[in-house]
Amino acid sequence: MRKRVAVAWLPVAVVLVLAGYWVGQRRAGGLSKQAEPAKPEAPTGEPDERVGASESTTPEPEPSTPTPGIGPEVSTAHDSTPTAYPPREATPPAYPPRDATEGYGMPGEEARAATPGVGSGLGAAEGEGTPRGYGEGESGWDTDRGTSLTDSTYRGYDTSTGTETDTAPTTSTGTGSTYGETEGTTTQVQRELAYAFHLFDGFEQTNSWAVESAADHAEYAVVEDEEHSSEGKKALKATFEARGKGNFELRREVRLDLTQATTLLVDVYNDTGPMDLVVGFRAGYDTTLFTAPPKPLRPGENKDVSFALSDFRTTEGGAFGSSWDYSRDRVSRVSLIFQERAEKKGTVYIDNLRFDRPAAELGAKAKPVVKTITMSGQTIERYELLELTVGFEAEYQRMFDQAEIDVLASFFSPSGKRLDVHGFVHDTDAAAAKPVWKVRFTPDEVGLWRFDVTVKTEGGETTSATRTFLCHRKADRKGFIRRSKHDPRYFEFDDGSFYYPVGQNVCWSTKYDYYLAKIQAYGGNYVRVWLCPWSLRLEAPPQPQAAETGGATTPAEQPAADWDYDDVDAEPTRPLEDPRQAGTYDLRTAKALDELLALCQRRGIYVQLVFRHHGMHDAKWAENPYNAANGGPCTSPGQFFTDTAAKGLHKRFLDYVVARWGHSPVVFAWELWNEADLARADRDGDLVAWHKEMGSYLKKIDVNRHLVTTSVASPSRCFALFELPQIDFVPVHFYAADVVRNIHDHYLRYRELRKPIFISEFSRGVKPADDLSDPRGIHLHAGLWGAWTMPLAGSAMPWWWDTYVDKHELYSHWSALARFARGADRRGRGYELVRSRIKVGDDVWASMQGLVSPAEACLWVYDEARIARPEQAGRPLLFAERAVRLDGMLGGTFRVEIWDTYAGKVIGHSEARTTDGLLSFKLPKCDRDIAVKIARVGSARPRLEW
Repeated sequence: MRKRVAVAWLPVAVVLVLAGYWVGQRRAGGLSKQAEPAKPEAPTGEPDERVGASESTTPEPEPSTPTPGIGPEVSTAHDSTPTAYPPREATPPAYPPRDATEGYGMPGEEARAATPGVGSGLGAAEGEGTPRGYGEGESGWDTDRGTSLTDSTYRGYDTSTGTETDTAPTTSTGTGSTYGETEGTTTQVQRELAYAFHLFDGFEQTNSWAVESAADHAEYAVVEDEEHSSEGKKALKATFEARGKGNFELRREVRLDLTQATTLLVDVYNDTGPMDLVVGFRAGYDTTLFTAPPKPLRPGENKDVSFALSDFRTTEGGAFGSSWDYSRDRVSRVSLIFQERAEKKGTVYIDNLRFDRPAAELGAKAKPVVKTITMSGQTIERYELLELTVGFEAEYQRMFDQAEIDVLASFFSPSGKRLDVHGFVHDTDAAAAKPVWKVRFTPDEVGLWRFDVTVKTEGGETTSATRTFLCHRKADRKGFIRRSKHDPRYFEFDDGSFYYPVGQNVCWSTKYDYYLAKIQAYGGNYVRVWLCPWSLRLEAPPQPQAAETGGATTPAEQPAADWDYDDVDAEPTRPLEDPRQAGTYDLRTAKALDELLALCQRRGIYVQLVFRHHGMHDAKWAENPYNAANGGPCTSPGQFFTDTAAKGLHKRFLDYVVARWGHSPVVFAWELWNEADLARADRDGDLVAWHKEMGSYLKKIDVNRHLVTTSVASPSRCFALFELPQIDFVPVHFYAADVVRNIHDHYLRYRELRKPIFISEFSRGVKPADDLSDPRGIHLHAGLWGAWTMPLAGSAMPWWWDTYVDKHELYSHWSALARFARGADRRGRGYELVRSRIKVGDDVWASMQGLVSPAEACLWVYDEARIARPEQAGRPLLFAERAVRLDGMLGGTFRVEIWDTYAGKVIGHSEARTTDGLLSFKLPKCDRDIAVKIARVGSARPRLEW
């Protein structure tokens, strides 16, 4: 227990404290005149009876050399730690009220004698020279400044040089420019500030400040000028010119929480006449301006200009309820406002901004620093990938959130257009345990391109120097796939060549290259792929699950460790964030998709990439990462389409997908949903509104303008989805035995939209067993030829690629159609759809449909009954030759070819001339369906006849 000193000493102690306080205030205010301090004498009253105190009231002699670890280290580094001093608490412990003469030891040490001035925690001199004294191991409290009186006693401070000196304790102060701290000095305020304050901006690295254009004119730059910098080598130099506004302002955008901070200090070297400095903070949700009373700046050095954060008030009024106390946790701007007086021009240097809390605790982040940019090549072919690897230093937590960390490359084409492309986390550097950032870009113009890279964080943004690369033309690169400019019902490449999708669904697989090789072999150029939890799991639930898919297929469950990612390393690099959470992505999956797209490019196959499937928002909702039960934002599936946070997370998903794969011409289209109508939206209107918003966002961020689509299971629902201008084409799904009639009906349903239409999923039924009665693929065959002979933009894409198509080796059906369709270009032909039936026997009918224009036609002759019942496929189709006439044809000679649709070869040909617009030809006797190709011989040119 500490014993209170005699009551008789209290008046003396109070006088001593007040005298010390007055002297301290004069010295802290910059008074140049120093009074000779009087050394206080030890009290002669009752001895100190504290436990462990020495029997003598005279303090023990102090050592003449510093104790290791106590003295400060010399450093000029500008960082967030206290400048050049040992670590200690940013704020002092809260000490209880005490008498001025009572001594306090540091925690864990015995308290020393209560001798004022020498060896005590708090001492006061009778004269004005020594406001406070300190002893080894002591800690006191500065009541004027609210800072801790620290415990080092063996260093002095040279006020003429601004440096500390290793001096032995002295009993004399004020003689010269060096003061010992054993008994307290006039420079103790500076000593305390160095301990208690932490650097916010030292201007040694990068410049995050700007000039407020609404105030007077000023020019600013970070300059290397040791004469005008208070620490380090650099300072922020601002040269102003008064133009009637009364002040000029420097500002920095920040995100700070100043709830726990109490004071801001700044050093200013004023190289002009007197002026005033006001510090302002924009804070709160309405960014109200809060300012402190102005502080005068004299010419020359103004060290430690102090602003108490409790003094900040607003003069703007602000929104209702705005106050500094309720806004200081959301500071978005720091402003240094210099109020001019008589001078019309001048220069000031700003340095060493400090708060009494570490910058990290205030939420401050350093401005990013771009270090390296590595290019994949200096010369790039048109529509070839340019990949940049960007090395930088920045502070951020969520690497997939562009609001927190954004790497943006701005490309400037030879014609002058600007394309902004976001970067992405490609992988993690195992050695450095940090992300590897890349930017992918595909140039579409020949010539010299320029670009720079900007890294943005909450701490600011940094832009690299401009670089260049040269783009050459390569004839075999077609570019990206678009809707045709001249016939919007079809597709074409950037180079103007026709694209007609032929291929199939391979929505997930453990052997993609196997299927891609099959597609390439039969002349295909299209594949549809899903991003789903059991394959290519980019954003998915914690464990791989069985699927609820487009036709109710259920892939075999397979342990995640056994998944084959097609040449992906066996030991994948895991991401720095949890890929099971919404808004974070599995970099192993991303690498697998990189490989898949590279395989497709080598084989000339284009990918329709599906982002979401209905099962995760229906039967598998419990496993959905957007489910609140799994940490997501939604308590029900329907909220996914309306909740702001959920939509924000999905946009983050789109950001990553476009940044990583939006460069690729191999991506035919983005499909927002597989069968969105089954995803349990609360209202169809919510589904439509979501597609409108996400389609617009996708088109905004994708500089290469890939096509965007979606799909539904029931064409009778959500027709409004395909009316949206954000949806570029209609991919139809149906599962029915009557394949030709369904294709025709869906074409009629959507044709008035004047958008491309094709069948992106079809089969006899929603179960694999539904096709067991058709091992020869008659239903598949009918889908391919039925789609070709209607004005659709692509072929029909079957489901059951594994359990049916591959199992029965049905790839020859595509090969036959590819040979028949080779070289065809449907754009601008003016085709009319014709359909007819003819009775060829008792209850036996043959059907014909096709596309006819005045100069050409393609027709398909088939039997509807054998398509519906494949077991009847053995009976003849045409028992004898049949004559056919086409009306409305141009005059001239036509070549008529009869094709075997299974073998893909011509089985007969002839020539026929038109008479009054009628073209007559004969169909041969046949046992199975056939196709007819008709083309006019020579070109149709105007001619005169007499």
